[in-house]
Amino acid sequence: MSNHGACRCAEARYPSGWFDDAPTYGAMGGGAVVALQAIRVVTEAHVEQMRRIRNVDRDGYSTASDEITPEQQARWWSEHGGTVHAWLYLDTAGALVGFGLVRPDANGHWCPSVGVLPNYRGRGYGKWIISDLTRQAPERLYAQAKRANAAGCRTHAAADWDEIDGPDPAYRYYRARFDPADDAAVLADNVGRYGFHWAFSARTVEECRA
Repeated sequence: MSNHGACRCAEARYPSGWFDDAPTYGAMGGGAVVALQAIRVVTEAHVEQMRRIRNVDRDGYSTASDEITPEQQARWWSEHGGTVHAWLYLDTAGALVGFGLVRPDANGHWCPSVGVLPNYRGRGYGKWIISDLTRQAPERLYAQAKRANAAGCRTHAAADWDEIDGPDPAYRYYRARFDPADDAAVLADNVGRYGFHWAFSARTVEECRA
């Protein structure tokens, strides 16, 4: 996929006034709080935007990193969309930043997958999206990252993840500390959620970048 396609994806905008009802946010601990709007992936256009972001960001994935065609993406969503919870993340100007999804693996563990567009990397957004996913998932999340992928490991080396043992020494394995089962109200609110939600990082921009 060309960078030109990535730019078109990054320039996606939502209508004027879309963010007028956003909660106020500002300084906390000396820096601005990370704020994005999460739009639930439900349409074919959403699924295609998710594919474009994933292809641009594919080198950072811990497993399959081949480029995905529109046909492959549509077939995957048709087969697995019923068990996948996915969101597109936009900034307060309506620009597309990335996506996040959670899905069950072969062992029944819910696992996250995140993609961030190039012009938003290195600014803490990937870590923030992962943090939001831990609270939107139906169950506690588990994740893995290649040891050689320093950025991926840093994403999970945060207060809301614990490193755990795993079978492959080439990877580092993590378990989210937040468990939706500990809060029935959160679980009831998140499972099957459609539309959008506002969520905020518990850390400031500066802390997310660390």
